[in-house]
Amino acid sequence: MIGGFVPAWKPPGMGSAEIVGRLKRTIHADKVGHTGTLDRFAEGLMLLVVGRSTCLCDFFLHADKRYSAIFSFGKSTETHDPEGSVLEERGEDESISFVSQHLDQIREWIENQIHTTEQTPPLYSALKKQGKRYSDHARAGVKELPPARKVTIYSASLTSHSGYQVTADFSVSGGTYIRSIARDLGEEFQFPVHLAGLRRSAIGSFLLNEDCWRSGEEVRIRPPHEVLTWPRVKASDAEVRSLLFGQTPRLQMPSGSQFAWIVGADGLPVAWAEVLDYGLYRVRRIMKG
Repeated sequence: MIGGFVPAWKPPGMGSAEIVGRLKRTIHADKVGHTGTLDRFAEGLMLLVVGRSTCLCDFFLHADKRYSAIFSFGKSTETHDPEGSVLEERGEDESISFVSQHLDQIREWIENQIHTTEQTPPLYSALKKQGKRYSDHARAGVKELPPARKVTIYSASLTSHSGYQVTADFSVSGGTYIRSIARDLGEEFQFPVHLAGLRRSAIGSFLLNEDCWRSGEEVRIRPPHEVLTWPRVKASDAEVRSLLFGQTPRLQMPSGSQFAWIVGADGLPVAWAEVLDYGLYRVRRIMKG
């Protein structure tokens, strides 16, 4: 099964593994993967990948993303989100007053996050050290933050506020943690803050819209060669058979492209290949057979 891509909407309160499992049961697929999870409290776009196309997940794991985040002043938690143990809490009136008095400074701080080039991930994250998640280390009592890593925040703006909460939109590179922004916001103003809500609206060119699959609806799988628009190299039936037997027939590879689809007479991908120098190529994965 060549499979393909399914942009899906994950509702808040549902785990990422559950939305993957629901798609798998709906289409009776042996293999369904994803290009990045969302925390249980978060909602929005997840990009699911079906069948042999799961080998293409890496092309989107580090894709740029867009989020809308709700920062709630007056409470900080160990995980910087609604699900963690409370570290510090202030009264509602005090929190509303703080946001009202400091709104311009909060807006300025958020906008100044543009062009951030390094970020320390949160303590509770899925990043691993010695094969074990940092979140598991933390639960075992080892409170060591992951090392800082390169990220880019392309845009950041405060879009609204209500009471003790402010909403901000971000466009970021892959690997950016919005929970870390909540942590840093609280540290900057010396006032407890946590990320109360998060909505992902884009992954690369995929957008959260009415075309996204929702559990219980009919599934539309986008073929991989329509998503990754690499050049297509047509192979004869004999060349296709050679590819399926692990051979590398002589094919005319395109110049100026790192990857290419090798397609059969029906126009469907037989394999995808890495284009090398001097017209050579390396088959990265067989897609059918």
